[in-house]
Amino acid sequence: LAPRAAPVAKLWETLERQYEPLRAVSKNPVSRAEWVIAGLVVWWLVMASLLIRRLSRRWTMTVAALVLAVVIGQAIERPWTPDGFVARTVPLRRSPHGLAPEGGSLGALTPVTVSATRPGWVLVEDRQGNRGWVPAAAVATDGP
Repeated sequence: LAPRAAPVAKLWETLERQYEPLRAVSKNPVSRAEWVIAGLVVWWLVMASLLIRRLSRRWTMTVAALVLAVVIGQAIERPWTPDGFVARTVPLRRSPHGLAPEGGSLGALTPVTVSATRPGWVLVEDRQGNRGWVPAAAVATDGP
C-alpha cells in the first residue's frame, strides 16, 4: 500500500515518478491495520448486542462470522508487506553501531520491513532475507 504519512508520501511520489514498479502499487485509503481495528470494533458491538439480546442469534452469529472472516482475510492477504524503503545505498551492520562488521548492503529504493529499533538505528530485512542494522536516517517509513 502506498503510505499516507506526509513525509513518506512525498518521498513515495518522488520515487514513483522515477521507479516504474512503484506505479503499480495500489493506493488503498484504508490500511490493513485499520481494517483489523474496524473488524474488532464491529465484533465487540455484535457480541455486546448478543448479550443484550436485541438481535436474533442467527443474525448476530452471521454478522460475527462475516466480520471474523474479513479480519482474518485482511491479516493473511499479504504475507510480506514492506514497512518502508531504503532511501540510499547502505551497508547492513551486524549490530547497531558504526564499528560493527558489515554483512552485505542494500541498494537505494529497496523495500524493507523493520524488525527492531535502537536510538539512531533500525533492524531491517528485505524480501530476499538480507537482514541487518542500518542508520535510521537511511530508511523512510510510515511510522515513528
